[in-house]
Amino acid sequence: MLPARIYCVEKYWRYAVCLVINPELNMEKMYLSAITLGQICYNRRGLLYAFVAAILSACTNLCMKVELTSVNPFEVAAIRCIVMFLCIVSNVVYSKDVLHLKKETLWEYKRLTIRSIFATASLVFMVYALIYTDVGNAVAVSSSMPAFAGVIGTIVLEDSYTKREFCLTGICFVGVILVTKPTFLFHDGVDRSGQLIGSVLALCCAFSMAISVTFSRLLSQQHVHGMTIVFHFGLVAVVTTSAQVFAISTWEIPKCGFDRIFLIAPGVLAFLIQKCFVAALALEKAVYVAILFSSSVVWAFLLQYRFLDVIPDSISVTGSFMIVTAGIGILS
Repeated sequence: MLPARIYCVEKYWRYAVCLVINPELNMEKMYLSAITLGQICYNRRGLLYAFVAAILSACTNLCMKVELTSVNPFEVAAIRCIVMFLCIVSNVVYSKDVLHLKKETLWEYKRLTIRSIFATASLVFMVYALIYTDVGNAVAVSSSMPAFAGVIGTIVLEDSYTKREFCLTGICFVGVILVTKPTFLFHDGVDRSGQLIGSVLALCCAFSMAISVTFSRLLSQQHVHGMTIVFHFGLVAVVTTSAQVFAISTWEIPKCGFDRIFLIAPGVLAFLIQKCFVAALALEKAVYVAILFSSSVVWAFLLQYRFLDVIPDSISVTGSFMIVTAGIGILS
């Protein structure tokens, strides 16, 4: 006998096929089956949140890639941080979350600052990586973050580091080499110096992200409110990226309306990614969320093919698959 959920799904599709053949089918049974399927989807909505977060992550990188052709990289990062921080502040005011700023110790403030600085650095590294390499390759290489997080977690949090994780880390870095395709290994006469620089920057993004994740775990163990961590990140990101824009260049607002939309969209999408990811972790196991969120690499390749006419080669796809598979294995 089939499980109840599988049986309900099969029953729903059977009624759908019969409705095409016989329009006089009892619509009440069809309605009840649709309700049952909706209840199943509602019970597994955490996976839906993770899937939406993966798509939004790919869209965010695509928007930044488009804007980097005409806007200063530091300004792209600064605008994203400012818009995201405004969304965070509005969310704090609307939900009436308490930041617990007066209860934190000086050591926890230092940890919050370190975590925020590395999270901001990962964002800036990703922006510059998109200048030199394709969206799919940059996202794939930055997905090696679990490999760095495993090593850093062993040093900082004294987590266990097994032989399986060591082997998976090796597989992950082999995948990074396949995506990067350095000239000393791939002698095909193609100049990939820009792609190599972009891959190195994406690796720096993954390393910085791993440090920020490790400090987030450390703060969570100290029972620091999650909104406190997010608020400090937004504040530090706005201050540091805005200072860089004022120091290096001036603010330049795009003249075209679509360019302005693409400039503002990454900040809004980053906030939505954060909300979807947190909601997914609250409803589902972290392994399932990580598996679905890793599909952002697939969406990045699909979106760059659809909108930028960039076709990934088989070597890059193979390397991306190795990186994602190894990352999932490390997280599980």
